[in-house]
Parts: sequence; C-alpha cells; structure tokens
Amino acid sequence: MRLRDMKHAAFELKKQDPKTAVTYDLIRKSVLTGVLPYFQVGRKKLVDIDSLEQQLFLEKAADRELGGDLS
Repeated sequence: MRLRDMKHAAFELKKQDPKTAVTYDLIRKSVLTGVLPYFQVGRKKLVDIDSLEQQLFLEKAADRELGGDLS
C-alpha cells in the first residue's frame, strides 16, 4: 500500500508514465464521487496508488469487453 495525497498520487503516475491522461482533477473527482477509495487523515485525503492503478486497469478491461478502446 502506497498512500499519497491526491497531488502526489498524480505526480507519481506522471513519473511512471509521462504521457498519462490521469490528472489531479481526475483523481480528485474520483475520490469525491466515491469511485476511488481514500483515507481521511485530518484534512488530507490519501489514496493508495496501487488501488488507483488497479482501478484504472479494471476500467480499461471493462471498456474493452464492451467494445470500446481507450488507447
């Protein structure tokens, strides 16, 4: 489990994949709408980068099964 605040989670994903379309705003909206789980520590919302990557992979796989193509 690699917990980061939302800005650092976006930074870590960008570092791993410089051309990623995942932004801070996408992570923030996913957290606020309940799509992505998070841990509240004081005022900070921490996301698990591993869960974030898994969620993105599952959405991409589901889209492919429905005939869409995200790439």
